[in-house]
Amino acid sequence: MRLRGAALVLLAASATLLSACAGETSTPAGTRSGSESAAISESKAGDERAQANSPKVEAAPVEVADTLDGVKQLGSLTKDFKQAIEAGDDAKWRELSGQIAGVWEAIKDDVQAKGSDIYPELEQKVDEFLASAAASKADKDLLIQQDYELYQQFRDLGKALTGEAVQAN
Repeated sequence: MRLRGAALVLLAASATLLSACAGETSTPAGTRSGSESAAISESKAGDERAQANSPKVEAAPVEVADTLDGVKQLGSLTKDFKQAIEAGDDAKWRELSGQIAGVWEAIKDDVQAKGSDIYPELEQKVDEFLASAAASKADKDLLIQQDYELYQQFRDLGKALTGEAVQAN
């Protein structure tokens, strides 16, 4: 019996020592802290730093009368963007991407407030498009594809705002 008790004490002491060497502790709920939590926190902080340091399209200041006007502007800007990128006019399409960002910033809260069903997908597509446009080495084929998808989404949003029937793409 004594030998069994000593073995248990030795086992418990070893587990405590190993846990302390690893820099972790166990909480009553069974979650871990210490180096594992530190690694998770550092990973999250790294993701946030990378996102904050990633290139961004500077939103150009724009004048938008109302949400529908903004959507119409976005449709026109995406057409112009496609023409500029196909023509190889880097300065023009980069300028247009800033205008797209500016108009989107001006109307996105209204689009979301109007309860548009397409808002979450549209916001994601705009964010992806702007991230691609901000890249130091832009993938022009990807930008044309994303621009086309945005054009369709803006067209559908305009129809939804005016009460027109929207056809499935």
